[in-house]
Amino acid sequence: MLFLQTHESHVSSSSIEECCVELARFRFVCTQSGFVAMAQQYFFDLKTPETSSGKKRHAAGDHDSQKKKQQKSYQPSGPCWFCLASPEAEKHLVVNIASHSYLTLAKGPLTPQHVLILPIGHHQSTASAPAETIQEISKYKECLKKMFKLQGLSTVFFERNYKTQHLQIQAVPVDNEKVDSIKASFVDCAKKNKIELHEIPKHSDIKQVVPVGVPYFYAELPSGDKLLHRISKFFPIQFGREALVGPKLLNKPESVDWKNCKYTKDEETNMTKNLRKLFEPFDFS
Repeated sequence: MLFLQTHESHVSSSSIEECCVELARFRFVCTQSGFVAMAQQYFFDLKTPETSSGKKRHAAGDHDSQKKKQQKSYQPSGPCWFCLASPEAEKHLVVNIASHSYLTLAKGPLTPQHVLILPIGHHQSTASAPAETIQEISKYKECLKKMFKLQGLSTVFFERNYKTQHLQIQAVPVDNEKVDSIKASFVDCAKKNKIELHEIPKHSDIKQVVPVGVPYFYAELPSGDKLLHRISKFFPIQFGREALVGPKLLNKPESVDWKNCKYTKDEETNMTKNLRKLFEPFDFS
């Protein structure tokens, strides 16, 4: 997006925040003009009219039902901090905006480059998000890997689809020399919390192994390993952070709770500016 590729000397961070809001409003105008497909990215309560003709093919009923679940953008049960058009979204944290998803500095980041990949519309998980959103999230992942690689860092991605209503892909950079310890750290943390982590095939898709509506924790490691836990009852909310802050990796045990990593708005704004500059060569939007 052009407004995020500007020089900081000419455009203030507040102007960029205003652009985020204006873009959301623009989508609303498009909706009123009939451009529903575009606006659905921002406004999750829109409904596409049903076609008046044509019969459903019963043989494909289950597949169609699953597809509709993934394509539909649901309305949150309350205020959502991650829907980009929401007043609650903190626009000063936004690093980059694409067509279906966006990149933002994490609140209470484990490192100054700890970011989130989020869908613009309201989708709860990778398992339920539509294909175009997942494809774009994958692009963000590849771009982040390339960006961090230039800094001697590798990227850990994880998602917790449990006690959250908006899909959040956490991306945390780790020093290359510690990559061999990442998997062991997750396994040790799982044992400590009496959680069973399963390895799924490296070329598998989370949609293939987890039905829509099932809570889970999922991590992608720099080694290519993919770890999955299907949540049936208790699960520690900060599990992903806990696995990364141990002595083998970030060695920041006090940072398990994001509230212990709070920064002022000015500090967050400066970190976001730095991330925008770093990400600019990899921007595909």
